[in-house]
Amino acid sequence: MSKQNIGRVAIVLRGEYDPTAEYEALDAVTYKGSCFILKRSCTGITPEPGDYYMLAASKGETPIK
Repeated sequence: MSKQNIGRVAIVLRGEYDPTAEYEALDAVTYKGSCFILKRSCTGITPEPGDYYMLAASKGETPIK
């Protein structure tokens, strides 16, 4: 039976966004208190919903106690 590489199948937590880091699809980064998941590979593109990132969790207004 032959093996087939289907690529990443799970989200990889990468921590706080670093503009010098190379990110791949399905990496997750935090930026200004929100969490973003990458749709495609990129370097130096600031997280915001659009072609490269999707918003996974938005920063809340009230701190959790």
